[in-house]
Amino acid sequence: MKRTSMPLLPLRLAALFAILVFSGCATVKIRPVPVDPATQEALRLIENQNAGVKTFNGQGAITITEPAKVSSYRLAWAGAFPDRIRLIILFSGKPVETVVSDGEHLYLKSHTGAHSTITRNKKNPSLEPYISLPLTTSQITCYLSGRIPIPEYQKVHLDKHDDNKGSVLTFYKNEKTVIQRIFLDQNNQILSYEITLNEKTSYQVNLEKSGNGDVFLFPTTITVVQGDRSYLIRVE
Repeated sequence: MKRTSMPLLPLRLAALFAILVFSGCATVKIRPVPVDPATQEALRLIENQNAGVKTFNGQGAITITEPAKVSSYRLAWAGAFPDRIRLIILFSGKPVETVVSDGEHLYLKSHTGAHSTITRNKKNPSLEPYISLPLTTSQITCYLSGRIPIPEYQKVHLDKHDDNKGSVLTFYKNEKTVIQRIFLDQNNQILSYEITLNEKTSYQVNLEKSGNGDVFLFPTTITVVQGDRSYLIRVE
């Protein structure tokens, strides 16, 4: 449902796709090894999830809720892990903005003349210089390819879920601060995860099997809260 008219704020939408992942999949990180065997096994499964996915594509819709208005747009994307992505933002069936990363450069093209073409000649560039978000294009492709981001953490622990029908893998930034939770069913199938980026930004991602009889998972809905704005993405 579209409740606003043009002009589109394309850079805000590009910012949303940057914020969806705060921990890149391609970066090799040294993390504490949990002592508990069950936690070790859950981590192994999560780190290997969608490791066989090299290319991906999809489409869906996004609803942006702000204090004074609600906006809706169509989206389409295609990419290749770890750092190639093409994202098209559409309004009333027509493309209005395209965001492209080829692994070496970032391009933003307006189809409505809202701005001149933006180019950044840098591998895995941050979007912070022009949209104030310190996130990279490789993080975007990590998320959309269905891989599960693993944060930098001090400790991690696997516990039974409150309903005793599954489990929760919880990551701690320090002894008390939770930064990420991953929810699994009785068979260690990943159902969803939620991340707290900071005091103002958090999001939840729901996942399901691809439907092709394989073991791959892809997002179905994403709910993002950033200050007084919220975003709901439905993936088709």
